[in-house]
Amino acid sequence: MEKGKVRIKHNKKLLVFIIILLFLVVILAFLIPKNQVNEENICKINSDCVKQQVTCCSCNMGGREECMTKGEAKEEQEKLGECEQNLLCIAVYNCQDTSCKCVNGGCVEEGELR
Repeated sequence: MEKGKVRIKHNKKLLVFIIILLFLVVILAFLIPKNQVNEENICKINSDCVKQQVTCCSCNMGGREECMTKGEAKEEQEKLGECEQNLLCIAVYNCQDTSCKCVNGGCVEEGELR
């Protein structure tokens, strides 16, 4: 009989420990910041969208450009500041003669669906 009481006490302690652990996990899940959407990265009208160079070489020298919001373009410009100064680019015209538009809060090239 004594052995059964010991087992029940251990099981109760384990159950209480699990409940407390689950409670802490739930609390931490609410406290950890989620990936918050920056309002600058959401477009509302077409004029919120711009074409931005996204590679160290410009599109007229083999690089790429993409449609994005003005807020994203600002962030991208900061990244481009880290490009090497003496970078060699190939002389290939890679620019797309398209304009950007706002679709469902994101910027896309004309004719592209998001």
